[in-house]
Parts: sequence; C-alpha cells; structure tokens
Amino acid sequence: MMAAICRLSGVWKKCDSALVVPNNPQALREPRRRVPLHSSMRGELQLLRLASVSLDLSSGLRHDIQVRRWCLWSLGVVVLTWTSAVHSASPQQTPADEPIDLTESQPMPAPPMEPSSWLNEPAKRRCGFALGLQLGPVLGAARGYPLDALKIDREEFLHEGGFGGGGQLGVYFGIALADWFVVGLGPSAGRIMNGSDTSAFFSMSFHIDAFPAFDLGGAWQDLGVMVDAGLAGLQTTDDHDTELTYIDSGLGSRLAFGVVWEGVRAWKLSMGPFAAADMMWSPSVFRPAAWLGWRTTFYGGP
Repeated sequence: MMAAICRLSGVWKKCDSALVVPNNPQALREPRRRVPLHSSMRGELQLLRLASVSLDLSSGLRHDIQVRRWCLWSLGVVVLTWTSAVHSASPQQTPADEPIDLTESQPMPAPPMEPSSWLNEPAKRRCGFALGLQLGPVLGAARGYPLDALKIDREEFLHEGGFGGGGQLGVYFGIALADWFVVGLGPSAGRIMNGSDTSAFFSMSFHIDAFPAFDLGGAWQDLGVMVDAGLAGLQTTDDHDTELTYIDSGLGSRLAFGVVWEGVRAWKLSMGPFAAADMMWSPSVFRPAAWLGWRTTFYGGP
C-alpha cells in the first residue's frame, strides 16, 4: 500500500506541473486547455481515488471506535457515581455492643387472660358437679278420667279425688356453670292420699337453679329460684280396691317452680328449705299441688 502511495505522489506531482496556473491575469481570462493525460496516468489516478476512499473509511472506523470507547467510559463513570450515592444514602448499621446470643430463646410467657364472661370467672360459691336431693310434704288434689277415649270428657266418668296430702322425693344431677346458675336432670315421685283414694305420680324433669341476687353478697348468694319441667304420669286408685282405677293420665307433663335458700353449709354440702308449686296435666287429668321441704345439694367446688 505504501508503494502505491509513493507512486501516486509522483503522479500528483506530474499533474501539478501540468496544471500550473500562470501568474498573468490575462492568461487567467483565457479558457483553460485540457492537458492530455496518458492512459497509464489515468489508471494511476483511479487507483489514487480508491486509496483515498479506503483511507477515509479507515479513519472513520477509528473515529467510531474512539466514540464508542468514550461512551463506555462515560457509562462506567455514571454507574459508579450512582452506586456510591445509593450506598451513602443507606443507613449504616453499627454492630451491637453486647455479644450476640446464639442460644435458643425461651418463649415469652403469655399474659394472664382476663375474665371475658361469667363462664370463666373464678368460682366463689358453686362450681363443678352438682347432686341434689329434694324431700318434703306435698298437698294437692287430682281430677280426671280413666285412660279411655270413650270415657274422657264424659261427666259420668269424671272423678274428683278431693284435697289430700302426702310426700314427694326428687333427685337431680347436673353441673354448676357459675356461682349463680345450675342445670341438671333427674326423676321425682310421690303420692297424695285423701282417705278414700290415692294418687301416685312420677316424673323425669330438667332441673334449673338460678341465684339472681348473687352479686349482692351475704345471704343473697344462697337465695335462688328453682324450676323442674318434664314428662310425668299419674294414677288414682281406690284405697279398698286397688284394681279400680279412677284416673289415669298416661304420659303427661309436669312443671314445678319455686324458691330455695341454701344457707346451711357443711363441707361441700349446701342445705336449706324450699317451696314450690307443682302441676301435672294431660288430656285426662289435672293435678295442682304445693310442695314444701328440705333440699341438700353437693357441689364439686370450690
């Protein structure tokens, strides 16, 4: 390539000598005359043009490479500057003065739960299992018909036993949900006699005790109301001929409600008097009664 350039430089010198412009101004006004070139000179001129074009291309490529290098350097400077700025803006963490404890930490103790309802309040008077016994005299009368569809509501078969007295026993077992609320279930049985006939009855009832004035303290904590409700049956027979049945209720209903006072306490036993109105009924019988007596209840706690 350098040899070609040297040869071309000699051609350029020949061309310069052939195209020398005279200093005479008059000669400048005259039209130029073309100097005939030799065919070899023409080929060398074309080669010179190609060489100049290749030189221009190589110089442009070098320039492009330099521009790209400059862009890469500029991009690197920008990235480094941005990284240092982010690092300086982040909070610096200083090591703790105390050594790090790598042992397993014990779980934090749970805070004590405050009572959220009456169900989890600490018991003062009653809680846990409850077993009660109710015993006392009963006063009442039975009125009804035999258990026969052809005799019910017919006047000639109506029997009125009259007022009489007797006794009744009731047992229930359940649970004291709170100091002032007890629920249970149990049977009861009794009889009423008036001198000419005897009315024997039985029942299976749900039992509820409630002490609504418990928060008043003192003796009010032992004053409550009682309710027995369930299924019952009654038969009234002649005292002289037990085969003669005047009244037969079949399967009837029973409802008893009254008041109780459990002011006498010994160990886990609570005792006291009670009074209740006790009623039984069915399509063939109605028996109102008053039940008075003594009740003893065992409570599991406190």
